This record gives sequence, C-alpha cells and structure tokens, in this order.
Amino acid sequence: MPEVPPYIFDHVEKALAEIVTLLDQPNFRAFIKTAATEVQELETVIHDCIVERMLDHAVGAQLDQYGEVVGEPRNGLLDGEYRSFIQARIWTNLSHGTPDEMTAILAVIGRAVSAVTYHPLYPAACAFDYATQVANSDDARDRIVVQMTEAAPAGVLVDYIVEAQADYFGFADDPEALPFTEGWFSEVI
Repeated sequence: MPEVPPYIFDHVEKALAEIVTLLDQPNFRAFIKTAATEVQELETVIHDCIVERMLDHAVGAQLDQYGEVVGEPRNGLLDGEYRSFIQARIWTNLSHGTPDEMTAILAVIGRAVSAVTYHPLYPAACAFDYATQVANSDDARDRIVVQMTEAAPAGVLVDYIVEAQADYFGFADDPEALPFTEGWFSEVI
C-alpha cells in the first residue's frame, strides 16, 4: 500500500523564519503571515484529498472506482467488507500462487481471527482452514472460493476451505478447540 504523504503543518513559522533582517518590518511580516496561512490551508486541503482517496480511507463511490479498476464488483457489500475484498483482489491479481500469498489473501477476505493453515494435497491440490469471529455470509463464502481459486497457480486445485467460528469444536490435539458440548461446528465452503 502507498504511504500517506507527510503533512507539513508549519508553513507560517517556516516562512516567517526566512525573512531577512533588512525586510523584518511589521507590515511585511503580516503580509508573509497572510500568504503563508493561505499556503497552509491549501496544504491541508490537498493532503486530506490525497488521504481520503487512498484505499484504506476510501468510501462509497471511491471504493466502487477501486473495485472497477481491479475487477471486484460490490454486489451490495458494505464499505468495510468491500474494502477487504478489494485489497484481496489486488493481491489475487498479483499472486504467484505461493502458500504464503494464498494464506494472506484468505486471512483478509475470511476475516480470520487465527492463523490460516495451508494443507498441501499431492499431487496438485491444496486446502485451507481458518477461524473467524462471526461466520461469513453465503455471498462472502462464494467470493472467497472464487478468489482463492483464482489465486492458486495454474493446474492446482483448491480442494476445500474449512471455516470455523471462534470457539470451535475440535479434538484433544488442537489446543484452541473446545469439547463437543461447547464448541461450534466447522463448515466447508
């Protein structure tokens, strides 16, 4: 992600400090202060304009434009969830299909609260599992499957993805899992 450009907050002070002794008169200082104040206001407006159009801060129609550019339709998603899918779409478009890239993509779009686990299935398939605080909607799950399939390298099948809610049911060898009577069941998406 591009970095936020630095905000210069002291144009007035810098301008007044540059006045040479010969011109250091009250009227000239007032003129410089007025001009530098206008520059400071312009700095603020331009900086806000840049920051508010960055993906991390974009909303509404600005997000729709990002989605159109990277090939990720909104289809009714709210801004926060849509922003995650756009970021993941960017990573998917740039993906070489490595396990690290694919787990990072799934962590973002699946809203994972624990590490995403990659399972190689030989000769040419893989699977993933992760836990999320709240189960994803059916539409979000469909999008997850599509993006993970597109992020996979050519000829590699994403066989299955297991989504578990936090506090999921599991067996004794999984220290984060709860017993049968207390945990949530996982779901294959």
